[in-house]
Amino acid sequence: MNVICKHCGSNIMVKDGKIAGKQRWKCTKCHKTTREGDGRNKYPMEKRFWLLNYIAKKRALMKYLASLVHRELWYYIGSKITKKL
Repeated sequence: MNVICKHCGSNIMVKDGKIAGKQRWKCTKCHKTTREGDGRNKYPMEKRFWLLNYIAKKRALMKYLASLVHRELWYYIGSKITKKL
């Protein structure tokens, strides 16, 4: 069986026991382990890229809105101070 490390892509793996009845493998290059039928890598690369792009855009928007609120707040406080003087 040809097992490829999902962390570094190396194909040099050694057996490292069993977990839940499935073979566990250890990479000789990065020393991380994985097992047969490991389904934790569920989403395709396109979906992951889309999600990361969405999060980055949302953070940029939130940062812009925070600066806008901050600016408006200072404008409001400044107008209150000048009215009291």
